[in-house]
Amino acid sequence: MDLAQGARKDLVSRRHALALLGAAVAVRGADAAQQAIAQPVSLDHVNIRVSNVAKTAEFYMGLFETPVLRNAALRAQPTSPPSEGFFLKFGDGYLAISQAFAPDTPGLDHYSLGLRDYEKAKLEAKLRDNGTPALARSSTDV
Repeated sequence: MDLAQGARKDLVSRRHALALLGAAVAVRGADAAQQAIAQPVSLDHVNIRVSNVAKTAEFYMGLFETPVLRNAALRAQPTSPPSEGFFLKFGDGYLAISQAFAPDTPGLDHYSLGLRDYEKAKLEAKLRDNGTPALARSSTDV
């Protein structure tokens, strides 16, 4: 990234975000190993945090002709304050755009996978058995 143009080196450029989306699409159809803890079957969404939600959404809406859903009170994470967010439809998945709040920096917030034969209790047990306890989420998380 050219720092002479005023970009901060800790920011994810639009070019890098597009490369990430391309890489996600490329691995989407790969078969999971039989011994895996979980078998992903789809990429539901990728959420990026940005400093200006409306400007970023406008850029992507101009770049891609795709359905867009605006959410006036999106919470990217359960502990995030509500703020404007956008979901741009990409095939079976979405690009979610949410506000970056201090002390967070703009960039990748999270991605969400669709899993084959997902059962929350079984997945949590598999994670625990492999030394990775599941993170506590809201009581409505399924």
